[in-house]
Amino acid sequence: MRIAVVTLALVAAMTASELRAEGDVNEGRTLSDTCVGCHGVDGYTNAYPTYKVPMIAGQHAAFIVYALEAYRDGEREHPTMAGQARGLSDQEFQDIAAFLASEQAEEMRAYPRARATGNIRRGEEVAGDRGCAACHGSDGNSPEGMQPPSPILAGQYADYLYQSLRQYKDGTRTSAVMAGQVQNLSDRDMRDLAAFYASQPGPLRVMEQYRR
Repeated sequence: MRIAVVTLALVAAMTASELRAEGDVNEGRTLSDTCVGCHGVDGYTNAYPTYKVPMIAGQHAAFIVYALEAYRDGEREHPTMAGQARGLSDQEFQDIAAFLASEQAEEMRAYPRARATGNIRRGEEVAGDRGCAACHGSDGNSPEGMQPPSPILAGQYADYLYQSLRQYKDGTRTSAVMAGQVQNLSDRDMRDLAAFYASQPGPLRVMEQYRR
């Protein structure tokens, strides 16, 4: 009888934790107001180095949480994002992620100026050679449930994708998987990869600045 009671208590605790971990979209909508200043402006650029702030609306919730944890824990370097992440709780990470994941574009779209930043066809070849589809899908629309979480790349700004690859290569971002993938990539390879994924239709979009 005692074992059964303990087991039921553990199950109840796990269920409550799982429900809480899903995130609250309405709470996330309120919490994400501070995100709009950068992520809600189409083409808004980081000061130095200069690259477009990524589109995050429509991104996988698990990856949003993963990225926020990385900024909080110093696995990604960015003063503004680190400051934002360190002021949030784990549950607030989940709430923001739930809201952002719910805000997908109504139509799949690609970044229209991707071609100017690299060779799309060659980027597709590099992606095939490196086996990028295993985590990111053949067109950059990464499936949910990957471990560690894999972001949607399709339709993202090409210069942001390029900057991310450079950061994995120079160690500014840490990831055992990505560090191995980018180790032997040339600058041209990274630009072409970024152009390829940016050119693919995806659900990402700029956050809305004004919401009802």
